[in-house]
Amino acid sequence: MSNGDNSETYAVNLIASYDGSRGDSKWDDSYGVRSSSTIYIEKSTYSGTDYWRLIRSEGGWDRQDSSLTLTNPYTIQGTVEQSRDELYENQTINRDISYAGSYGFDAPSYWEPVNSKGVPAWAPHVRETSHVDIYRTDPSNS
Repeated sequence: MSNGDNSETYAVNLIASYDGSRGDSKWDDSYGVRSSSTIYIEKSTYSGTDYWRLIRSEGGWDRQDSSLTLTNPYTIQGTVEQSRDELYENQTINRDISYAGSYGFDAPSYWEPVNSKGVPAWAPHVRETSHVDIYRTDPSNS
């Protein structure tokens, strides 16, 4: 960064309603960049217990302010808790995004469906988090 540049790291955490797929969006503090995210979830019942499997996540960033630059975009897909065979699963994958626009990634097909036993509300067991760094360049130093 050159002298006079500012940096802000911005993330939207989407917590799924465990009954199905869900999408959401949010603006940064300056209302110059909007992040959107959608996750697709498959629900199944096994021996009377509900399980969820992340199928796909999609999202991106809309830049409304031309003085902002978006860099280092990536997303994290993840599931956590017990699988059907009662093994603890912590399945996470980081995905780099080639540019700060839109993205779409299928979750790995080998990921096990998980339930919500012991998972606190602030740590969802099926999730996707997206990140991008937002730079505002001082026009006199750009």
